[in-house]
Amino acid sequence: TAPQVMAIEPVLGVIEHQTLHPEARLFARDPGLYHVSIFGQPGGSGPWGWRFQGHHISLNYTLVDGEIASLPTFFGSNPAELGAHRPLAAEEDFARDLVMSLDGDQRSAALISPVAPEDIVTFEHRAVEDGQLPALFAGGRDLTPEERDEQQAARRAKLGLTAEMLEVLKYSSTPRGVAASTMDGGQRQRLTSLIRAYVDRLPNQVAQFEWTRLERGGIDGVHFAWGGPIERHEPYYYRLQAPNFLVECDNTQNDANHIHSVWRDPANDFGAALLRDHYAAAHQQPE
Repeated sequence: TAPQVMAIEPVLGVIEHQTLHPEARLFARDPGLYHVSIFGQPGGSGPWGWRFQGHHISLNYTLVDGEIASLPTFFGSNPAELGAHRPLAAEEDFARDLVMSLDGDQRSAALISPVAPEDIVTFEHRAVEDGQLPALFAGGRDLTPEERDEQQAARRAKLGLTAEMLEVLKYSSTPRGVAASTMDGGQRQRLTSLIRAYVDRLPNQVAQFEWTRLERGGIDGVHFAWGGPIERHEPYYYRLQAPNFLVECDNTQNDANHIHSVWRDPANDFGAALLRDHYAAAHQQPE
């Protein structure tokens, strides 16, 4: 997936240059402009980690006391679709197959908003917290809080996002949508294929560990929620959620041809839980 995302960057550069938008020239769209960062001493006795990051890719691994945290992972693509080139086709197609397979009551539970948010709800927040609202893009980095509020209110009105929609779209540790426990065999298979599209991005051994952890928590507890129309090439958003498991995906920007997808662990993003336990043990006073 990563090479496909990186390969489309020059295309985006041409598109942005043709728009003649002043801010388009601020960003270099270069498939070589990705970086590896290492934290701590690899293979040493202390915690360490590494990150691979650039436009539309963020991979994060933290290793503590023989355990590994592999989240968050983020992939995007702009354009999302360029002829037959669709780097995140599985993440989109499996989700749409699932929502279209739902019956009346299930679909009513899954469709939490007729309008999709403009981006993933947890956006670029370092931690997932209850009450986080969908991001809205307000131009300019030097706006006062009042000016930003005004622009965001205007943006909500343009998108048709009402206060009621924002309330159901905001992040809550209580999942919204339709539960896997109510799905039939075919629907559960579609749900499994969708989840595996995210899990199988990881190296094989890590993917197996994450899948086992998810199964141990119970697939029945996974909830699926959708915002926006369900037809192709229309702006949409969906969320998969269970304890310690959160997936978000949207394709709303650039006439619904600019996709973002993220998989997070609200309790252990960037190895937060592993590091907390490690340092708590390291600083215990001897009896």
